[in-house]
Amino acid sequence: KLLRDITNAIYLRVLNNFIKTGLPEGLSCELRIKLVPGGKVVGVSIINSSGNDIFDRRAVTAVEKSSPLPVPDDAETLDRLDLRDIKFTFKPRDY
Repeated sequence: KLLRDITNAIYLRVLNNFIKTGLPEGLSCELRIKLVPGGKVVGVSIINSSGNDIFDRRAVTAVEKSSPLPVPDDAETLDRLDLRDIKFTFKPRDY
C-alpha cells in the first residue's frame, strides 16, 4: 500500500507539471527515473517511447520539474522499497 501511495503521488506531481496542449490523446511512455534520498531527481531517460517526440520530451521535462519527488526521506526506506531507480509508465488519463 505504501508503494502504491508513493507511485500515485509521483504520478500526480508529474501530471501537474506536464503540458498537454497540442498532443494527441492516448499516448504513453516508460521512463527510468533515478533518485537520491529526499526525492531529488538525478536522471530521467526514456525506456519505451510513445512514438511522439514532443510527448516524450514533455514527459521528461515534467519529471525534472517535479523534483524533488514525494518519496520517503530516509535512505533505508528508499532502498527497501527500491525507489532509487524507478521504472515509471507515464500515461496521462485526463486530457
